[in-house]
Amino acid sequence: MYPPRRPFWFCICKLLAEWLTVYCFYVKYELLLADRLMNDLSIVWMEELAGRVRTQREFLGLSQRDVARLAGCHYVFVHDLEKGKSTLRIDKVLDVLRVLGLNLEIEG
Repeated sequence: MYPPRRPFWFCICKLLAEWLTVYCFYVKYELLLADRLMNDLSIVWMEELAGRVRTQREFLGLSQRDVARLAGCHYVFVHDLEKGKSTLRIDKVLDVLRVLGLNLEIEG
């Protein structure tokens, strides 16, 4: 006895499922690469910002506590900024930069 024949739509659905599996894997791989690239860029960007903040603060002869008091934030925030922490509030970062006479420019 022969196995029952599958309908045409079943074959199409099976091919579509296989294609979607391969496509989803490709998209996940591309997103993973993009995420790694953005993470690497943010680390480099934050390290550069941290170095400039530290250099300017030392040039002005200010302590981290002085900068924090003038910027209206806690000194731990200034410490985290100078260490290159990547998850900082942008409004507070801008306050610290303003106190130090630095500007943040974004180019596209």
